[in-house]
Amino acid sequence: MPDMADTGTPDAPSNFGKTISRRDAGSSTGGFPHETSGAKQPDIKNPTDTNQPRFPGEYEIIECNLHSPHKPGGGYIDLRSTFTSLSIYESLFSHTLTMDIRVLDGVGLAEFMPIIGEETLSLIIKTANMPNLEEVNIGEPSGPPGSEVEKPGPFKDSTNSGLLKLNFNICKMSDKDEKNAQRGMTEYTLHGVSGEYIDNLKTKVQRTTINTLTGEPQKISTVVRSLFREFFRGSNKKIFIEPTKNLTNLVTPNLTPFKTFDFLASRAVSAGQHAVGATFLFYETVTGFFFISLETLFAGGGMGYLKPADDPPGTSPQEGQYSFSNMRAKETYTIWPKRFQQAPKDVTNAEKRAMEMVSVDQFEYTSNFDVLENLTNGMYANKLLTHDLVRMKYDTLDFNYIIPPGRVARETIIRSDGSEEERENILSAADKKNFSDSFAHLDQGLLCTSYQKGLGSADAHVSFYPTNFGHSEVEHFKDGIGAKTVKLGTELGPLNIIPSRVEQWMQQRIVQNQQINNIKIFIRAPGRSNRMVGDVVDFKIPSPQLEDKAKGQPQEHKYLSGKYLVTKLRHHFTREKYQIEFECIKDSFKEPMPDRARETSGAPRDAEGTQIVGVS
Repeated sequence: MPDMADTGTPDAPSNFGKTISRRDAGSSTGGFPHETSGAKQPDIKNPTDTNQPRFPGEYEIIECNLHSPHKPGGGYIDLRSTFTSLSIYESLFSHTLTMDIRVLDGVGLAEFMPIIGEETLSLIIKTANMPNLEEVNIGEPSGPPGSEVEKPGPFKDSTNSGLLKLNFNICKMSDKDEKNAQRGMTEYTLHGVSGEYIDNLKTKVQRTTINTLTGEPQKISTVVRSLFREFFRGSNKKIFIEPTKNLTNLVTPNLTPFKTFDFLASRAVSAGQHAVGATFLFYETVTGFFFISLETLFAGGGMGYLKPADDPPGTSPQEGQYSFSNMRAKETYTIWPKRFQQAPKDVTNAEKRAMEMVSVDQFEYTSNFDVLENLTNGMYANKLLTHDLVRMKYDTLDFNYIIPPGRVARETIIRSDGSEEERENILSAADKKNFSDSFAHLDQGLLCTSYQKGLGSADAHVSFYPTNFGHSEVEHFKDGIGAKTVKLGTELGPLNIIPSRVEQWMQQRIVQNQQINNIKIFIRAPGRSNRMVGDVVDFKIPSPQLEDKAKGQPQEHKYLSGKYLVTKLRHHFTREKYQIEFECIKDSFKEPMPDRARETSGAPRDAEGTQIVGVS
């Protein structure tokens, strides 16, 4: 993550979008919010001296113990008074949590224990005075068979309570500084990973996704669950799995378990009606492992689901059973000035500290947009060319971020008197196969308008892939000898042809992966130990427009404010304070761009002045 320095104040429009520091802002009360507006967590909504730290960045380190099988006398070494800095890293794109701790060694621990990479570090740490923030109304985790769900809610233990209780295997020592060795002082950094990651590197998966007992194909979510239980049976961590649809018959080509989960994620399609894309992620957070779709994270995360009464035991829930909270964002961050010396009399010190806890210290846009990357990586448009080797035919499917004129399902007739009428547009068979962006997004506005020059050519990004679409429905295919028949040695049965359904996941994944690479922001804020990757947060960014500043309180940026998804996170502890540094992405603008294309449309008018404009 970038090392950010102060480059300006919020009053300088030229610095908007750069690194902005709020730590030493002035004492003026102008723009001071009377209430903790937009607060999401109960300790921020109703702050008191008992649920707020004494100052932003205060933390409690309950345990920081280094265990070694070689320590004379057994036991552990308490590093709470020895470390100078401690960082814990999470990422949506990483299979494991990582950690590094800088140790100031004045007693020769490296030799006494000794430290040789066979140690573990146990941590219990949290924001000072933070109450238990684990959400209630708990649903069943990952859908184990046979259990009932009284009401939908977060998967049990999937939400962060605010207490970080973690264990790491020490895997590396670096940056050893022995300049003061003659005085008995040595500094070095110990690096750690989750124990499951080491177990993962020790083995390979070599099998198909066919159920070995029944010979039947399975859903990807079922395969992930069974593989995790098999290869990590000694782990006390949970895995939270979003139900998927479609049976699959894949062969894992000698991959580690975590790489296998990535491979399965690349072909998974959610069973929920809310998620029409196909971008699944496998990652670890402080609460456990997740196998979940990007759109479910956009919708607020894995809240829970109800198991239908007619759903067979042990199967994934059917579509439409997923449940979400009414409030997607876990927290609201602002850039209000800090260290107020004056404030309204009815604002308590606890309320001031609560507002400072969700006021960012610094922020920086690390990415805004890149038209050339969007074009070449297939976000604006892309083509899938599938070839069927058995039926000796090929087919093409086009994706367009914005539907080209003439391919819309409905069109609007604008008459010369200004009246409008919508009507159905008759599409060709080829147009009906093509599709546009109907994915779930964080906000409402598309990342471009119809004026974008990169739109309109699916040939900008072409993918080739074999398909067996429809084979399971062709009669002379179904009547052949199937895998089930060969294994059991019985009479001829239905051929176990499982469609690869490449048409449902390849183009969707290409588009969604590029959409999250446009708007990225790096934020540094006071440490709140309940934050984790996968959280949706609101970020209120002031508008840089001068007319808004003249009113005394700037309005929010109409496009860049709104909801962001936390994709990377660093919990950083020093001797003085605790800060969090996190990367957020935004796949859409807060508000749609003005439809000036329609206002100034070049669509021709007939002799009566009637104009036809396509709408989706």
